[in-house]
Order: sequence, then structure tokens, then C-alpha cells
Amino acid sequence: TDVLYYLALIYFEKEEYQKSFDYCIKYIEVNKTSDAYYILGNCSLILSGKDEAIGYFKESLTVEPENLKVLVALENIIKTDKKSENFIIFTKALSSLKVSDKLKINLLFTLGKMYLDIKKYTQSFYYYNEANKLRSEVNKWYYSFDEDLNVLNNVKSIITKKYFNDRNDWV
Repeated sequence: TDVLYYLALIYFEKEEYQKSFDYCIKYIEVNKTSDAYYILGNCSLILSGKDEAIGYFKESLTVEPENLKVLVALENIIKTDKKSENFIIFTKALSSLKVSDKLKINLLFTLGKMYLDIKKYTQSFYYYNEANKLRSEVNKWYYSFDEDLNVLNNVKSIITKKYFNDRNDWV
């Protein structure tokens, strides 16, 4: 069955997205892996559109809730789409995940930035505030300026990286 997965990867790299999608669907019938759903999401983004891709990315997160590349891909779809119902989908997906506090803090900051970008200041403030509250709870007995700086740089790199321009970032 791994052959199906590798064929899906090869065809994705060759930009033969329908073949990649078809092999991945066959692979998923036997092995429901986060990475396979991730490939399906990326193929769907190209072949079918954002709604189907979001569905596959959400499936990927049910298999591996802390898969950061899937969360980033989902965030990028929603960030470029700027439809409020997709922000709600992303927010609900995040709230249902069982992730580490550190990842949750990063995701809350990311949501704050996403809302800030579309000038929804109330929602932006809410998520920045939630991130800061959680960070202060987690860091109650320990504080590191360097860690805060790293978190901010990670969030900045996630938001500013151009995933849609470089297909290598999707695999």
C-alpha cells in the first residue's frame, strides 16, 4: 500500500494532480494518514477549490491534530480567502484540537494576525488577548524573552511565507 502513497507523491511533484489525487484516494482506503489527507487537500486546492481542500485538511487534523504544516496550509487558504465563514471553520477546527499549550498560543496569535489583516479589530484583539492570557498561565513560573521572540518570529514566518508560489512547500 505504501506504493500508492509514493505514486501520489511522485505525481504531485510532476504536477499531475488528478493522478496524485486518485492514488491518494486508493491509499486512504487502507491507510488513513495525516500526510495522505494533506496531499489530498493540496490536490483538491488545485483541482476543485478551497472548500474541498479545507475538508481534507480537517480530516488530516483528526488523524494528527498537531500537524503544523496542515494548520499552516489551512490558515493560508483562509487568510487569502478572507471569508468570515472560513475563519469560523478554522476557529472551530482549532478549538476542537487537543494540542500543546505552546502550539495553541502560536495558533491564537496567528488568528489574531489573520483578523488584523482583514481589519476585524475586535476579533483580532480577542485572539491576541487569549494568546497572551494562555502564555502568562503557561509561563507563570518561567519567562524567557528569547522564547517570546522565537514565537513571534515563527508566527511572522508562517504569515509572510508565500506557500502558493512555491509548490515544494506543499509536500
